[in-house]
Amino acid sequence: MLSAVPRDLHSLRRIGEIYYNAKHYDKATEYFLRALASYPQEPTLHSLLADCYMGLKQYHQAAQYCNSLLDLAKASGDIALIREIKVRLGDALYLSGAQSAGIQLYQQVIGEEPEHFNALFSYGKALIEHAELSDSMPVFLKLLVHQSENKKVRNVLADLVRTPEGRAELRRELAAIPKPASAMAFLAMVVKEFGAIEAAIELYAEALAGEPSSSSHALNLVHVVELVPDYERVFSIIKKFCYENPNLSVGPCSCAKIYNLIRGHSSINTEMEEDVPALPLPVTRELPLDQMYPPDQLDLMAFFCTLTKALYIEGNIELVPLVTGAINPAREGRPMHTTTVRNEVAYHCCISQLLEYHKLPRDRSPPAIYLAGDSHALVSAYQTIKFQGVPHTITPLLVTGLKCWHLRPDSDFFPKFNFWNVIPRAPRGSHVIMQFGEIDCREGFVLAVQKCIYQSIEEGCLVAINIYINVLLEVIAKYDYVIYVHPAVPVINITRDIVKTFNTVLKRRVLETPALKWLEMIDCFLTEDGKDLKPEFELDGTHLNPLYLPYLEEALAKVTQ
Repeated sequence: MLSAVPRDLHSLRRIGEIYYNAKHYDKATEYFLRALASYPQEPTLHSLLADCYMGLKQYHQAAQYCNSLLDLAKASGDIALIREIKVRLGDALYLSGAQSAGIQLYQQVIGEEPEHFNALFSYGKALIEHAELSDSMPVFLKLLVHQSENKKVRNVLADLVRTPEGRAELRRELAAIPKPASAMAFLAMVVKEFGAIEAAIELYAEALAGEPSSSSHALNLVHVVELVPDYERVFSIIKKFCYENPNLSVGPCSCAKIYNLIRGHSSINTEMEEDVPALPLPVTRELPLDQMYPPDQLDLMAFFCTLTKALYIEGNIELVPLVTGAINPAREGRPMHTTTVRNEVAYHCCISQLLEYHKLPRDRSPPAIYLAGDSHALVSAYQTIKFQGVPHTITPLLVTGLKCWHLRPDSDFFPKFNFWNVIPRAPRGSHVIMQFGEIDCREGFVLAVQKCIYQSIEEGCLVAINIYINVLLEVIAKYDYVIYVHPAVPVINITRDIVKTFNTVLKRRVLETPALKWLEMIDCFLTEDGKDLKPEFELDGTHLNPLYLPYLEEALAKVTQ
């Protein structure tokens, strides 16, 4: 179109918007400026150019286009539009160094419209930068009430409560208002998403104290405690909840039944004390298989499944079969993968399958070699392999749901905080296998290419892998670990080709990084034509079978000779 009509407004603007949405602000600016030369009075072009220059952090130019946009808006007499542009101009001025001028514009708009969302947001951010915590906290609580799903507000609120001072200020604000348990749980969910783990624990604990029979509050509390990670506390919370709510049940599995299985264990790995009295079992109601449990019972199912996970990750493998045996009759034959608790049930089912590959009681005598990973860390957990000629137990460092992309410096997503909390569990100087990246391959790269963020899957892989490599080098600098990089596993049929591309790039980058050791196993997973997973390595459609561990042992031997 542009070859025929070089100044076509629609074409120039649409191409510029494509580049803008892909965050290629410099290229977007070229097209918007070409359009503006022919259509100098077109407001959308001034607006888009202001946004581009904000993205480029060229704030003086952004202010220039905000001013021209403001002049055009004043001619229209649209008061709401004028106020919105004044806030944008205030942002550009504030970031350009003219902070007083920016704040004055925010205050002007708030004076005219006290509930103006963007003016309040920008003014609240300015208060934070000027260390006005007691003034900024009520601003962002107010904004959260008005736009509870707004991620920018949630992120700022999480930042505010990340420190003890911020949590104290939040408590002062909440002291003056009624505090229903549901409100505490909502605030906990908000701040957890952006990594304010301690605040989320306090808020979920308060919610559970307000509604001590809520399986939802109990489930969310143990999940956020997992992020610390503190599996002893997880165990304690589950045991206490089951003791205090013995009659709650999901199908044939009641809290009393679960409590009775763990009642004699004072902590997650202690021996059973036989003289602790059992609770009487309630009469339970089994639901027909063609019906699904209501939400509170699904949460209880997930709560019980989290006990399976906690016991397994902490190495009490002997107790796991008793717990899975109590839970399985409640879940078998039902499409749990279609419910809100599919992830918890998936962990439980994977662990249930892995039990047949463990010899019980497990041998606790070998020294540890550590494996850090997402759910793939379950496969090798507490298996014994030869390392440097001596039997070692693979001790898991589980980081649930982590993508390499989550580890980027500007990320506030909670799996990143979970990673940095989990990794130091291995003693300084330990040998640690890193097994991350498979989750990145499931959807992120394809969507990013579709949005023109990357030109190819390989480019997207390289960006994520560079983030990963940089973090691994940071881990080595902090903890003096010897790090071995495990390839992503190509188990899922639909993502296998992406995983293969990811591993090709990962191998190249690891071999270019002398501080890291690459575990050469890519070819052992697949059939000779590279299309399918070898049948002996199949487990559940997502994870490898532990029968692959001799290949891990062999790969370690090659890089430690």
